[in-house]
Amino acid sequence: MLHHGLAEIANKDSIISEVGWPTDGDIHGFAAPSVQNLQTLLDTFVCLANSKGIKYYYLEVFDVPWKAAALGPVEGSWGLFHPDRSMKSIVLPDC
Repeated sequence: MLHHGLAEIANKDSIISEVGWPTDGDIHGFAAPSVQNLQTLLDTFVCLANSKGIKYYYLEVFDVPWKAAALGPVEGSWGLFHPDRSMKSIVLPDC
């Protein structure tokens, strides 16, 4: 069960500010950037959050080449779509 804490007490909405999974870059521990792991996030988190009314912002719609150039491949590869606006090899959930 998700506990909203202070937001719940203050009668305010809780919103998860950034949800996503990178598809490029170095592995950090058990966190491996990949299209397959992005699909796992979409298949699990998105439908669960939607079914429970958990509000969130997805980060981000498109990959951002300038972030990859300036900060490394992980930072630029959080999109559901490539910079040319073509969708990555994913299936958007139908929840």
